[in-house]
Amino acid sequence: MSSQNNTFLYFKKLYKINERFNYNFNYSIKYTKNSIINCSIDLITNSNDNEYNIYSKLNNFQVSSKIREILEFIVKSIDRYFQNKDNINHIEFLNIIQANKTIFRPISSFYLRCYNFICNSKKSDIFSYKQIAENINSKGYRAIGNAMKNNKFPILIPCHRVLSLSKNEFKLGGFLGRHSNLKLFNANSSNEFKFEIISKLVNKINARDKQKLDVISNELKIKLFLLYFEIQKTEKN
Repeated sequence: MSSQNNTFLYFKKLYKINERFNYNFNYSIKYTKNSIINCSIDLITNSNDNEYNIYSKLNNFQVSSKIREILEFIVKSIDRYFQNKDNINHIEFLNIIQANKTIFRPISSFYLRCYNFICNSKKSDIFSYKQIAENINSKGYRAIGNAMKNNKFPILIPCHRVLSLSKNEFKLGGFLGRHSNLKLFNANSSNEFKFEIISKLVNKINARDKQKLDVISNELKIKLFLLYFEIQKTEKN
């Protein structure tokens, strides 16, 4: 493989959560001429849009028609997701991965079972590791946690909807390799109450209120903002 084929390329785009928050989502795609490596999401403040504009086009490199087709699917899906227009077709993306094994890194059959379950979810759905285990006929809670941790395509494969559950109480759990036992709400809580609790948390983050939140990593703040974003969309619909 030539050095040109190994060159890493990046598409980056900023998305506002809403006008009153100091934070934006930065969604990135990492790819080469012949493969799509991963996607990533970050939470950033005081961004310089010009810094991201140089990465905001897909035509900055000669890629195959199939790579371009998949990249355009990803960008369109993420655009419409953050513009509140559509649910992402998570299953379609998972099918794309399975149908293009020379483009994507291989995913184990166990991970695929986990991802298939959460990819059948919709915005505002929330699951525990135990629920996933029961639905895929497994007792490997830790292995399921590793599948979520090693998800290379956040939002497209919605691992942020998986929380820890203990004594009928949901906790924040893990996301992008970080974990928190921050208590959120009862498993039987309404979407309205879930939104109220998560709203309070993201408002504290936005105000840089560090009471009980100074130990939450940026990755877990992203998870909270995604949950807020999705439940907010549901409440408006």
